Amino acid sequence: MKKRAMAILVLCFVTGFFYGEFPEGFENLLDAAVLEKLEKSGELSTTFNDKVNLSYFPDIKLRAQIIKEIKQLNPIFGVEVLLTYKMTGKDFSREKDLLELYNILRSVQSLKGIEYYSGSRGRMRIMFHDAYIVDSPQTKNKIPDRLVSIIPAYSTLFIYQNDSSFGENIFETVYYSENGYFLMKMENLTKIWYGLVPLIDPHNLNYIIFIYPKEDTILFYSVVCVNAFNLFGIAESRTASFYYRIKALFNWFCSRLN
Repeated sequence: MKKRAMAILVLCFVTGFFYGEFPEGFENLLDAAVLEKLEKSGELSTTFNDKVNLSYFPDIKLRAQIIKEIKQLNPIFGVEVLLTYKMTGKDFSREKDLLELYNILRSVQSLKGIEYYSGSRGRMRIMFHDAYIVDSPQTKNKIPDRLVSIIPAYSTLFIYQNDSSFGENIFETVYYSENGYFLMKMENLTKIWYGLVPLIDPHNLNYIIFIYPKEDTILFYSVVCVNAFNLFGIAESRTASFYYRIKALFNWFCSRLN
């Protein structure tokens, strides 16, 4: 019991929510009511079912396209989380800090061994036993992280993950950069299994991570949506786990910055 409580405490501490007024520019991305609630709490989250309703998706150029794609996916459930994080010693108006931030999203091998809180097990658990970039979905040869010296507007990588719950899978990961923000979209290329159960067909699990850095503060938004074979309600039972997975990715991202 003490170990579990300590693990949850560490998870909350690493998260490092930022409360208070945000830098100028956040008001262009979020509804005023949403921004006000976020200023007070530091985190907003919600779930949706087959009726897709993205309450917190930032108002960016790609928004309509991504919402259309999610609706076409016909998800049986989804989770979205909106968070903020305030850095010390960073200024994202500087190119070097912005480049460092972008390259974290491409530092795939650093995902190996990160932990998340498993609601079903009531304890911290390894999320990825291994993670790295592969040369193609067919050959699956491991290659080094593809870090860059100049931020591209568009880039695609193929990522291998050995997931503690879902086994070994390949994801296509697309990176967008525009108007000072980064967006990362992941889609499974392989069938995802839950133990011996074929749970998610190819192209039916989407992760989206949106990062908007301004001055010394980061706006972090993520949504995961799933169209799955819902055997005995397995898919709905994973909703909480996907929430904690998003939080784990947020903690990974912030810890890399630190």
